[in-house]
Amino acid sequence: MKVNIKMEDEAASLFRDLINDLIVDLNISGILDSIDVFLDPNKTLFAMSVKTKPALRSIRLSDVAEVSSTNHELRVKINDERFSPLVVKVLEEKYGDSVKHVSRLEVIVSRPIKEEELKDLPLCSYVEASEGLLMDFVQKIVPEGFRSLKILKNGNALLIIASEDPLTEDVEVEIGSISSVFCSSFP
Repeated sequence: MKVNIKMEDEAASLFRDLINDLIVDLNISGILDSIDVFLDPNKTLFAMSVKTKPALRSIRLSDVAEVSSTNHELRVKINDERFSPLVVKVLEEKYGDSVKHVSRLEVIVSRPIKEEELKDLPLCSYVEASEGLLMDFVQKIVPEGFRSLKILKNGNALLIIASEDPLTEDVEVEIGSISSVFCSSFP
């Protein structure tokens, strides 16, 4: 993963450390391709471009839960609590009233389905699952006091613009002229 920081040398080192620590803390290194950061404290202007890696495959039920057969029903034991609401939602959408939410981490599907079919059920892409973590990452990187915030998304790229002052079209044009990364991702 590439990290490019455009600001004063001392501040750049601190931002690089902050970014690296947050990437480790949030466990998002696997989805990030590159990060470009620009900060001009004199103009109170901050911009960050985050490009994610393309999602190669979906997260399947078998990635986050164990599926077992018992008495004409399938028991789903969720191993990763973060996916519990999504597992229940996808199962209810697909199998309707046949789904019984037994406990926080356990669901029963009482319908004749093959165990392998249920295990291969796609839940979401890795990028979709990580969008909340990306937003958390962004909120922790944006300097405190920069109340005006705009987040633009274009495919697998995010552009975050923040300032103490209201964001105008001129500010967005200025950010676009600062870095070709911002311009190429956000025409």
